[in-house]
Amino acid sequence: MISKILKLQNVGLLQDATQSGAVALGQVTAIYADNGRGKSTLAAVLRACQLGDAGRLNARKTIDATNAPEVKFLLPTGTHVEFTTNAWTATLPDIVVFDSEFVEQNVYSGFEVRADQRQSLLEFALGNQTVQLKQQIDQLTKDIATQTGKKSQAERTLIYQNG
Repeated sequence: MISKILKLQNVGLLQDATQSGAVALGQVTAIYADNGRGKSTLAAVLRACQLGDAGRLNARKTIDATNAPEVKFLLPTGTHVEFTTNAWTATLPDIVVFDSEFVEQNVYSGFEVRADQRQSLLEFALGNQTVQLKQQIDQLTKDIATQTGKKSQAERTLIYQNG
């Protein structure tokens, strides 16, 4: 958990997000604002910290900034996690950011409604591994349908030839 954002500079629209002082965060924090105010940028910063991914942060460097991105978080233990000189001092794997990237990576819903789905209307899978398994099931279902069609055609051909 992050207790405070002590520094957040030169990342997208957030040239100096803490110029008025540290920003305190709770165990669960909801961020809302008008479009174009930096919510996705903040989500990217948190995900970059979670993964220890310098590339994600550098990809969002403020366009006209001369200095590199800098981030400094305060943890409840009193320790800091920082992004400085192009590297994270630590990662925070317990951070979970529920944004469009999370949905894209972890939520699967089929694009078609089949007869076997009509009762529940839509299939739903949550989690990266579950999404991958669901995609495999969908491919196998298509393969079975193709093979069933070939079998039916072969049976019709045999009946026609022997009938």
